[in-house]
Amino acid sequence: MASALVSPGATGPEENDAACISIPHIKRTAVIDDRTVLFYMGGDRVLKAALAFDCPSLAFHKSFSYRAYTSRLCPRVDSIISRSGSHCPIADITAISRKEAKQLEKESRKD
Repeated sequence: MASALVSPGATGPEENDAACISIPHIKRTAVIDDRTVLFYMGGDRVLKAALAFDCPSLAFHKSFSYRAYTSRLCPRVDSIISRSGSHCPIADITAISRKEAKQLEKESRKD
């Protein structure tokens, strides 16, 4: 099985820092707040996408669509689109543990 977090075809080490999410491997998502979305992948992989700025009504609706130019969501290229229609660029994608993801989801439900 291919890795869910893949390099965007980079050639230099500085370019390898920008990882992408393989769309076909997404099992489910969780909106944490107006700036953070979790992507649950196959196995125990959880990827956290940080948006470049607050995405209006993302946390309110807890759902979104996305704009991707390939079968991957990549930082500084692709966007999350809130149900209010705001296009919010993905700034960074990092891998986190299931435990950390569970804690983030728990904290987001307190709001």
